[in-house]
Amino acid sequence: MRRLKTLLVLALLVGPWPALAETEGGPLVGLRLGGSFGQPFGPFGAAFSPELEVGYGFGPMTLFASGHYSAPTAEGELAADPRLPEPSTTTYRLTRQTLAVTLGILYRLDIGSERIFPYASAGPRLFLTRTLVEAEAGGQDFGKNEETASDVGLSVAAGTEYALGPGHLLAELQLAWAAVDGLVLQATNAGALNLFLGYRLRF
Repeated sequence: MRRLKTLLVLALLVGPWPALAETEGGPLVGLRLGGSFGQPFGPFGAAFSPELEVGYGFGPMTLFASGHYSAPTAEGELAADPRLPEPSTTTYRLTRQTLAVTLGILYRLDIGSERIFPYASAGPRLFLTRTLVEAEAGGQDFGKNEETASDVGLSVAAGTEYALGPGHLLAELQLAWAAVDGLVLQATNAGALNLFLGYRLRF
């Protein structure tokens, strides 16, 4: 009996779901979990990053909207200030909380497989950012300050889907970037490499 149940579960997972999902198009929803790595572009380190998407497929092409969140941090020291008590070195910690909204197009490549679907996507991305600043010098805490900003940039991604059950497992590498020039973050960018694993379900 247990063996029969196992076989039924396997049959569901490897059944004819992918062909239907791929050819019929229609609405979809997906969830990706992974990491955001800002160090190739600036001082911010790695951070956990979830991303939720909704879309509608037209054959191999999908129009989608996604929401992405990350909160990487950066720490450092500023040059000594003679106006401050000794030691006058200022240490700081930045936390950049970002909600990024993307409208884009995803295109699947046909490699003749019923289960594996490479894809690429691109679209404009709106970065809604809240930067928290904590600093101290000479034992004096400067408290917390914050700066908010909105910047428009770009998101491009490449990945692969594997048909499993009624949807597709996916692995994706994403590049997101926007120029930033504020009071705290001056003449810099909101660039990051994002690496995701997720699941995309088509209806």
